[in-house]
Amino acid sequence: MECAQHDIVCWQNGNLLESFSLGECVDWDLSTGVSDIQIQVVPAPGKAPIVTFKLGSNVAIRDAKARIITVTCDYSVMLTLPPGEWFYDVLVNSGGSVAKRAEGRFKIMAKRTLLS
Repeated sequence: MECAQHDIVCWQNGNLLESFSLGECVDWDLSTGVSDIQIQVVPAPGKAPIVTFKLGSNVAIRDAKARIITVTCDYSVMLTLPPGEWFYDVLVNSGGSVAKRAEGRFKIMAKRTLLS
């Protein structure tokens, strides 16, 4: 099964707030059996994550039937991440089985200057 594609762009000194769908598959949704959702941001496929967002802390299910999730991250955590273009996978643990349900690029823009 092919997973959803979605790119995320955020500022290093800003809050992250992004909602997106995990695809339009008809054979599953997020309403039953989901014990964990992790978004792992990696420098390259197969490498160790630079950050992992988890269900209950940074990931929330926004619409279970439509498979829409929201990821949030405070700017204080974003400041610790290096700017650049990374990759991410969304891993969903449902009924003890882990499946990659989305992937894409995760671009962290360098700090921006806010004018008053």
